[in-house]
Amino acid sequence: MRRLALLMHRLALLMRRLVLLMRRLALLIRRLALSMRRLALSMRRLALSMRRLALLMHRLALLTHTLGKTEGGIAWRLMLL
Repeated sequence: MRRLALLMHRLALLMRRLVLLMRRLALLIRRLALSMRRLALSMRRLALSMRRLALLMHRLALLTHTLGKTEGGIAWRLMLL
C-alpha cells in the first residue's frame, strides 16, 4: 500500500509540473502570436510606404519626360546633370 501511495504522489507531482509547463508554453505561444501580428502590421505599413514611393517616382518620371519635350527641356535636362 505504501508503494502505491508513493507512486500516486510522484504521479501527482509530475502532473503538476506538466500543467505548469503547459501554462508556460501557452504564454510563450501567445507572446509569439502577438509579435507575429505586430510584424505583419509593420510589413504592411512598409509595403504601403514603398507603393507610395513608387507612385511618386513614377509621377516624377512622367514630369521629367513631359518637361524634356518642351522648349525648356534642354535646360531642365542640364539641371538634372
